[in-house]
Amino acid sequence: MDFKYLFTSFDGRIGRKQFWLGILMIVIASFVLIVVLGFTIGLFLPTAMVSLIGTVIIFYPSLALSMKRLHDRNKGAKPWAYIFFGPGILMHLMQITGIGFTTSVFAGEEIVLPSNGLVTIFSIVGAAIGLWALVEFGILKGTDGDNQFGPDPLKT
Repeated sequence: MDFKYLFTSFDGRIGRKQFWLGILMIVIASFVLIVVLGFTIGLFLPTAMVSLIGTVIIFYPSLALSMKRLHDRNKGAKPWAYIFFGPGILMHLMQITGIGFTTSVFAGEEIVLPSNGLVTIFSIVGAAIGLWALVEFGILKGTDGDNQFGPDPLKT
């Protein structure tokens, strides 16, 4: 498997198997990143900033993986990227800036909670879109044969 292509290229198609292997690698990298960032810059920066840095590092490979999966489903990547990634990015930025969220201490840990009903509704809608993306990327079969984005990844 060509990992450089998998995590850096926005062209071509990948099947569900490559997608799930890529997701597994991103999850493992995320845990390693959390530990490394937590022990290095986490001592000097607020938790929200460390989270933002980690998210930015993981975002590009996740986007590349997802766009190739959309191509396999014969869907243009740009409009779907806004739909699938936009709400999550907006929620993350709102949490970091504190817009619509409040910080509480629970069991000695600082947690961020929605401070009003509108943010709660937006969170639920974002979760629903996330589930839709999960089905679209990881469960539904790609286009049989070649499509406008390249050859069938199951036949190459």
